[in-house]
Amino acid sequence: MRVLEPMMTPFIVEATIAYFLDPFACRLDFHGTHRMLRAAVLVLLMMARILAAVVGLLPLLAVKMTGLVRSIPTITPP
Repeated sequence: MRVLEPMMTPFIVEATIAYFLDPFACRLDFHGTHRMLRAAVLVLLMMARILAAVVGLLPLLAVKMTGLVRSIPTITPP
């Protein structure tokens, strides 16, 4: 199973994303939107979610990096 793990990870991630986006796609399909428009809306929605996550985590990452840089003198031997 360890041999297949690197190959299976992208499929598992894609299946998870598809699982969460399926209700939105079904709603758009119910309203009769064109397939290309549905795809564009779902891609933009996913990009907006990723951007929101990155923007939300950026301040936390900055605080952690500042703490790491300040602790480097105490970590390294003289």
